[in-house]
Parts: sequence; C-alpha cells; structure tokens
Amino acid sequence: KKAKPDKPRSSAGRFSYKDKFELEQMEEKIMAAEAEIERLESMVADPDVMANPGRLQECCTDLQKSQEIVEQLYSRWDELETLKAAAGK
Repeated sequence: KKAKPDKPRSSAGRFSYKDKFELEQMEEKIMAAEAEIERLESMVADPDVMANPGRLQECCTDLQKSQEIVEQLYSRWDELETLKAAAGK
C-alpha cells in the first residue's frame, strides 16, 4: 500500500457548514461563559470567600480563565462573521 501524502485541507477564506454551525452556537456559548464570569465575580465578592485566601486565589484564577475564554469566543465570533461576509452568505 502506498501512503497518501498529507495534504492539509485549507479552509482559509471559506465559510464551511462547520463554520456556519459554530457561528449559530456562538451566542449561546458566549452567554454561558459570561454567566460563569458573573457567578465567579459574586463568589470573589462573598465575605466568606474573601476570608479564605486559598479559596479567594482559586476563584480569582478561575475568573481570569473565564475572562480569557470570553475574549477568545468573541474573537472567534468576529472571525466567523468575517468569513461569512467574505463568502457572501
């Protein structure tokens, strides 16, 4: 058997069905991630959490990770919208 050479499929500049599906789900993903940020912010503001340095550090770390996720989701959303506009769909 001959091995097929690896050819990376270039989807640059294309708006695929997968992209369309991802775009349709994006708003829901962002809303869920933002809800997680709100939950973590309220935990950080909780006096019981503030009184426990270890727990406070854990919540702050989780909050930072969640904020990074939201930034990535918005960036991806913008990328998908740009692909969609370029494809004329």
